Amino acid sequence: MATISPSPESPPEVLRIEGLSVFYGDVEVLSEIDLGAKRGEVVVIFGESGCGKSVLFRTLTGLEPPDQGRVTILGEDLYRVGDRQRIRLLRHLGVAHQAGALLKSLSVFENVLLPLKEVAGLSYAKAGERVEELLGHLQLGTVAKLPPGRLSRGEVKRTALARALALKPEILICDDIFSGLDWGTQLYIFELFEKLAKTFGKTVIVFTPAPEVALKVAHRLLILDQGRLIAQGTPAEILENTDPTVDRVFHSHLRAFQGHAGLLASNGGTTAPTGEAQP
Repeated sequence: MATISPSPESPPEVLRIEGLSVFYGDVEVLSEIDLGAKRGEVVVIFGESGCGKSVLFRTLTGLEPPDQGRVTILGEDLYRVGDRQRIRLLRHLGVAHQAGALLKSLSVFENVLLPLKEVAGLSYAKAGERVEELLGHLQLGTVAKLPPGRLSRGEVKRTALARALALKPEILICDDIFSGLDWGTQLYIFELFEKLAKTFGKTVIVFTPAPEVALKVAHRLLILDQGRLIAQGTPAEILENTDPTVDRVFHSHLRAFQGHAGLLASNGGTTAPTGEAQP
C-alpha cells in the first residue's frame, strides 16, 4: 500500500454528514446528526443498544437513505448522485460488519479474494498476491484454506477486516468489530487502526457500545443517545465532561467496566487492566 502524507496542520475531510435525520413512521430514530471525519483520523461513535448506531451505520454505508440531510464522501453527495456514481463512491469505503458477513461456502482466502475479482476485475494472480499480503498483515496465513465455520471469533473479525481492506479504501467503517474478542486480539486491532490512520492516511470509523474500546482507539469520540449526538471531543475531553447525560450514557458504563475488570483481576481472571482504558 502506498503511503499517503496529508498535511499535519489541516488534513482534508473525506466524509461529512450534515443535518441527517431518519424517521421510522412518526418516530425520529436519528435527529439532525452533524459530523465529519478527516484523512488519517480514527473516529469512534459510541452508544448504548437502541441509540441509533445501526441506522447511522447503514446510512453511512449506502444501505439506508436519510429522510433529511446529506452524506458526502470526498465532496460528493452519496444519495444525490446516479446509481453508477453511487457505486463509484462506495468503492472508497471498506466495511467490516459486526458478525463478519463472510460467505460460509468459501474459504478465508476466497472471501478476501471475492471483491478483488468481482469488483476490481483483477487477474487471479494479482488478486492472489493482494490476498496473501492482507492475510500476512492480519496473521491469517495459517487459516487461509479454512471456511468461516472453523474460525475463532478473532479470526472471523480479522478476515472481515482483510476483505474490507482488499480494495485499498480511503475510509474503513467497522460495526462493533471488537465485541466478543479477548483483550490481546483487541489490542492487535487497535494497533492496526492506528497504523492505517497514521502510516497510510486512512480514515477509520468505529461503532461500539464499549467505553474502554472507545477510549483506547479514538482520536475523536462522539456519543450518540436516543438518535442525537450529545457530545464529541478527544477521549481526554470526554473523560472531563461533567454533563449528567454524558455521565449516564458513557461514564456509568466505564465505571461498570472498571469495576468488573477489578473483580476479575482480584479473582485471578484475565482481562484488560483498568488503566488500559485510559489513552
